[in-house]
This record gives sequence, structure tokens and C-alpha cells, in this order.
Amino acid sequence: MNEQNPPSAMLDAALAYAARDWPVFPCNGKEPRTRHGFKDATTDPAKILEWGSMWPDADIGIPTGRASGLFVLDIDVKHGAPGKESMDDLEREYGPLPDTPHQMTPSDGDHYLFQYPAEHEIRNSTGAVADGIDIRGEGGYFMAAPSKGAHGGQYIWDDGAHPDDLAPAPAPEWLLAMVITKHRDARP
Repeated sequence: MNEQNPPSAMLDAALAYAARDWPVFPCNGKEPRTRHGFKDATTDPAKILEWGSMWPDADIGIPTGRASGLFVLDIDVKHGAPGKESMDDLEREYGPLPDTPHQMTPSDGDHYLFQYPAEHEIRNSTGAVADGIDIRGEGGYFMAAPSKGAHGGQYIWDDGAHPDDLAPAPAPEWLLAMVITKHRDARP
């Protein structure tokens, strides 16, 4: 990449995430572009710049779990999934989510980023917390703003909820208990 071509917004964002110690990897939509996908994620600026020159239009994937210190509460609404209604029900019963980084997805869903708890393992799950609510934990990843959606639109940080505005919060005890219980119940 030469100095006449300034880095793209996507590359700038990837470098900013890496500066937070959140490893990144290039994607085409949600599909990793590297051979080993999220396992190739890095915080090395030289590698990120190399990927940026190879794939200047790449979207940004960030692994969840111990690699980044994050897990994601994924509120799904595509194909009629009732994620927002389920989340409303949970918050009425247990209280609101804490202030934590939050991005809106191209399909009008939501991603809430939380600190990955060192003392527990959180696995990926689909609908285990509630209908339309997924968890991205160990062995998973999420797409980060300003990545594009498969059918248009893009991931966008909510006003005041960008990682520059707040650090990922610890998950509320009620959510953590659900995630840990669901994981434990799923074991043979």
C-alpha cells in the first residue's frame, strides 16, 4: 500500500480494533478470507496492512472467547426471529443490560459486547438463552462495524456505545447464569 492511497475506513477500523487487543481477520461478507478463518486473527499491524493490500474491500471479523476477551449477545430478527421481543421479555424480568458496546446489524438485529469471564467457558449457542437470541463465545466470531451485510446495509455502532465510548461490561449475573447453565445442561 503506497502513501498516495490512504487506508480505507475498513482498514482504519481493523487497526483500531487490533490496538484494543481484539484480533481481527478479513472476511468476504461473513466468510473468512484466510485459510484458517478466525484462527488466523491477529493484532499485528503489519499483517493487517498486508491483508488490507490483498483485500482492500474485506469486512472485519473478530473472534470471540479468550482470544479477544469478548462474548457477544446476538439479537436476531431476520426471517421473523423474535430476538427483540425475547430480549424485551428478559429485561422486564431481570432488568436492563448494562451500558456496553452495542452495534446494529444490517438485518436490524443487535450485537452487545461483554467481557469474557475468565472463570467460565462460554460456547456458541443458537436460541439457548431465548428464541432469537444467540451467543458468540469460544470458537466463534462476529462481524464488526463498518463491515457490510450480505444483502446490503452495514454494521454500525450505536451512538454513545462505540468501543471508543465505553469498555465492554461484565455480563449481568442473570445472563451469565443462563449462558453457563445452558452450556452445562448441553453436556452429556
